[in-house]
Amino acid sequence: MYKYKIVLNGQGGYFFCALLNVSIIDFWIKNKSIELLQEYILAHYLNDENIDEEWRIPNNYRFNIFNNINSICLWETDSIELNSATICDIYQLEENISDSFTFIQESDFNDQKLIDSFICTEQMILKNNNKWKDLVRNGLNIKKSKEAYLIYFKANARGYATHDEILVLDHKINKHNIKFYTGAFGVNSFSSSIIKKALYNPNSNNEIVLYDFQMLQGAREKHDFDFTGLQKVTIKNNNLTLEWLE
Repeated sequence: MYKYKIVLNGQGGYFFCALLNVSIIDFWIKNKSIELLQEYILAHYLNDENIDEEWRIPNNYRFNIFNNINSICLWETDSIELNSATICDIYQLEENISDSFTFIQESDFNDQKLIDSFICTEQMILKNNNKWKDLVRNGLNIKKSKEAYLIYFKANARGYATHDEILVLDHKINKHNIKFYTGAFGVNSFSSSIIKKALYNPNSNNEIVLYDFQMLQGAREKHDFDFTGLQKVTIKNNNLTLEWLE
């Protein structure tokens, strides 16, 4: 029996996008500011449970996108952005390793055997054909609305990410059987290709799916580098438009 972890190295982070009612965000724009709205979202991300009371936000206009309070989550991923510099490392684990939660930071791999390291190529990628605008349309259909606001949030990170479960095989791993499944976060000039999961022997009876890539501890950058963006989305004459607010 052989045990492995696939570790990705590059630029990434926590990517999140939520859909909110027009009335809620219009209140913030009119009575507060976009800058305060961004601070409010960051406070919730940092688990500040007192922000609503401290800021005396009326109950009807309180929201927490990370807990789906008065919002619909369209995307949540904590992983690596795919680009020409994304590196894949394969570690063979010691036989006595049985708990995937042993690996929460880079140094946890120091006692494991690095057997291969290479740049991810296009041949290793299985792209998600779902379109970002289709994702937004579906959210609007759920809300039964023709307009809403999109809030984008990204907690930047640079470093390593790995999947949740341990890859257990009865034979030595073949790197040519590894594929990565990606999805597009955002649209047009604001778009990132995010690695959602890895597959070993995809499209076969022996397919193994490795879910939940997550950045290791120590990869987070300072919150000064976090990004919060706001878009107004509208459907008119069956056309979906997205407009950035600054």
